Amino acid sequence: IIENIFNVLLWLTPVFYEPSFLTGKMAIIIKLNPLTYFLEVVRNPLMNQWPSTMSIVMMLVFAIFGWVFTYWVFARTRNRIVYWL
Repeated sequence: IIENIFNVLLWLTPVFYEPSFLTGKMAIIIKLNPLTYFLEVVRNPLMNQWPSTMSIVMMLVFAIFGWVFTYWVFARTRNRIVYWL
């Protein structure tokens, strides 16, 4: 399931097209995709540009949400994890 989600997110990330090509409701897809912000934060310094503040803030928001979600899942399944793994 995770692999399929990442395949879809890859095609929804502006790697293969410019974000300015999307207008209207389709532009919302770009704003909700965390890989878009990650791509901008990694790519812009390589192109000698500073990432936008919005991208940095969104990366922090998605990172905090991911950590909270991961901790929640771990807390629920801690007893089922084999200790020698």
